[in-house]
Amino acid sequence: MRQRLQSLRRPQNKLPMEINTMNKTIARRAIKALSLNDMKGNWFRSFVAVILAVFATTFIFGFLPLRTPLPEEMAKAANDVEMFSLFIPKTITAKTVASLVVTLLLYVFVTCPLMLGISRFYLKVARGQKGTFGDIFSPFASLKTVFGSIWINVIILAVSFLWGVPLIFLPSFFLGLGGALNSAIVLLASGLLLAVCAVFYILWVSRYNFALLIYAEGNSSPWKAFRASQKLLRGRSGEILSLRASYFGWEIAVSAFPPLSFVYYALCNTVYAKYLYYLRGELSFGVQTPSRDV
Repeated sequence: MRQRLQSLRRPQNKLPMEINTMNKTIARRAIKALSLNDMKGNWFRSFVAVILAVFATTFIFGFLPLRTPLPEEMAKAANDVEMFSLFIPKTITAKTVASLVVTLLLYVFVTCPLMLGISRFYLKVARGQKGTFGDIFSPFASLKTVFGSIWINVIILAVSFLWGVPLIFLPSFFLGLGGALNSAIVLLASGLLLAVCAVFYILWVSRYNFALLIYAEGNSSPWKAFRASQKLLRGRSGEILSLRASYFGWEIAVSAFPPLSFVYYALCNTVYAKYLYYLRGELSFGVQTPSRDV
């Protein structure tokens, strides 16, 4: 196994024949092992990248005009929906609207480019190179790239939402209707329909998982990167979900001990970037092709 992993480390443009014929489970383990090795010399910058992402998101959402509910109000909340509604302002003022606008603008013009830069960082790490802070902040050097990072996020969210309407919202509506009518048959049928639709929805939208990484390479427009991700993952959604499921133990550990999240996200991002090369039949560990603005 060690010899097989070492052979993967040799600079090459195509994936070795032995990996092409390798069992998918073994290939996944090999890629994860290589990703751990690639993180050598990149841990500090990776931690900073994760901290920047967390800090930026926390700072930006701090502008949301949320109200602080009273303890007695929270005690009376019957479910999560009622609990969430307690944080929504009871009156809409000019200040409330201004806060929402500021939050939205900061998110799209700061978080979206930052996530693109972090993707560039991990694409470089996945090639066996040193990621730099310059990679993380590189999207801010071009307005065209900034708007491109926003546009690809809009595409992913919009398409995911459009698929969510018939697959999630409608079955949920019938489930609520069954509860209102107190009909066991409607509840059972809509519950089963919701479960089936939810599984299909997860499999379907997982085809967009690599859109941001593909766009981060700098060789495609946002729409072409989105379509390339769809094409790449057509018929392989289950494989990607298996990859995600293999980190289930990590996700439990992170929930119990949040500082582990820095290690988890670093490894997970590197694995996904390397998996992109694997799915395309290539593992580039040589010199990185310079990114160009799109």
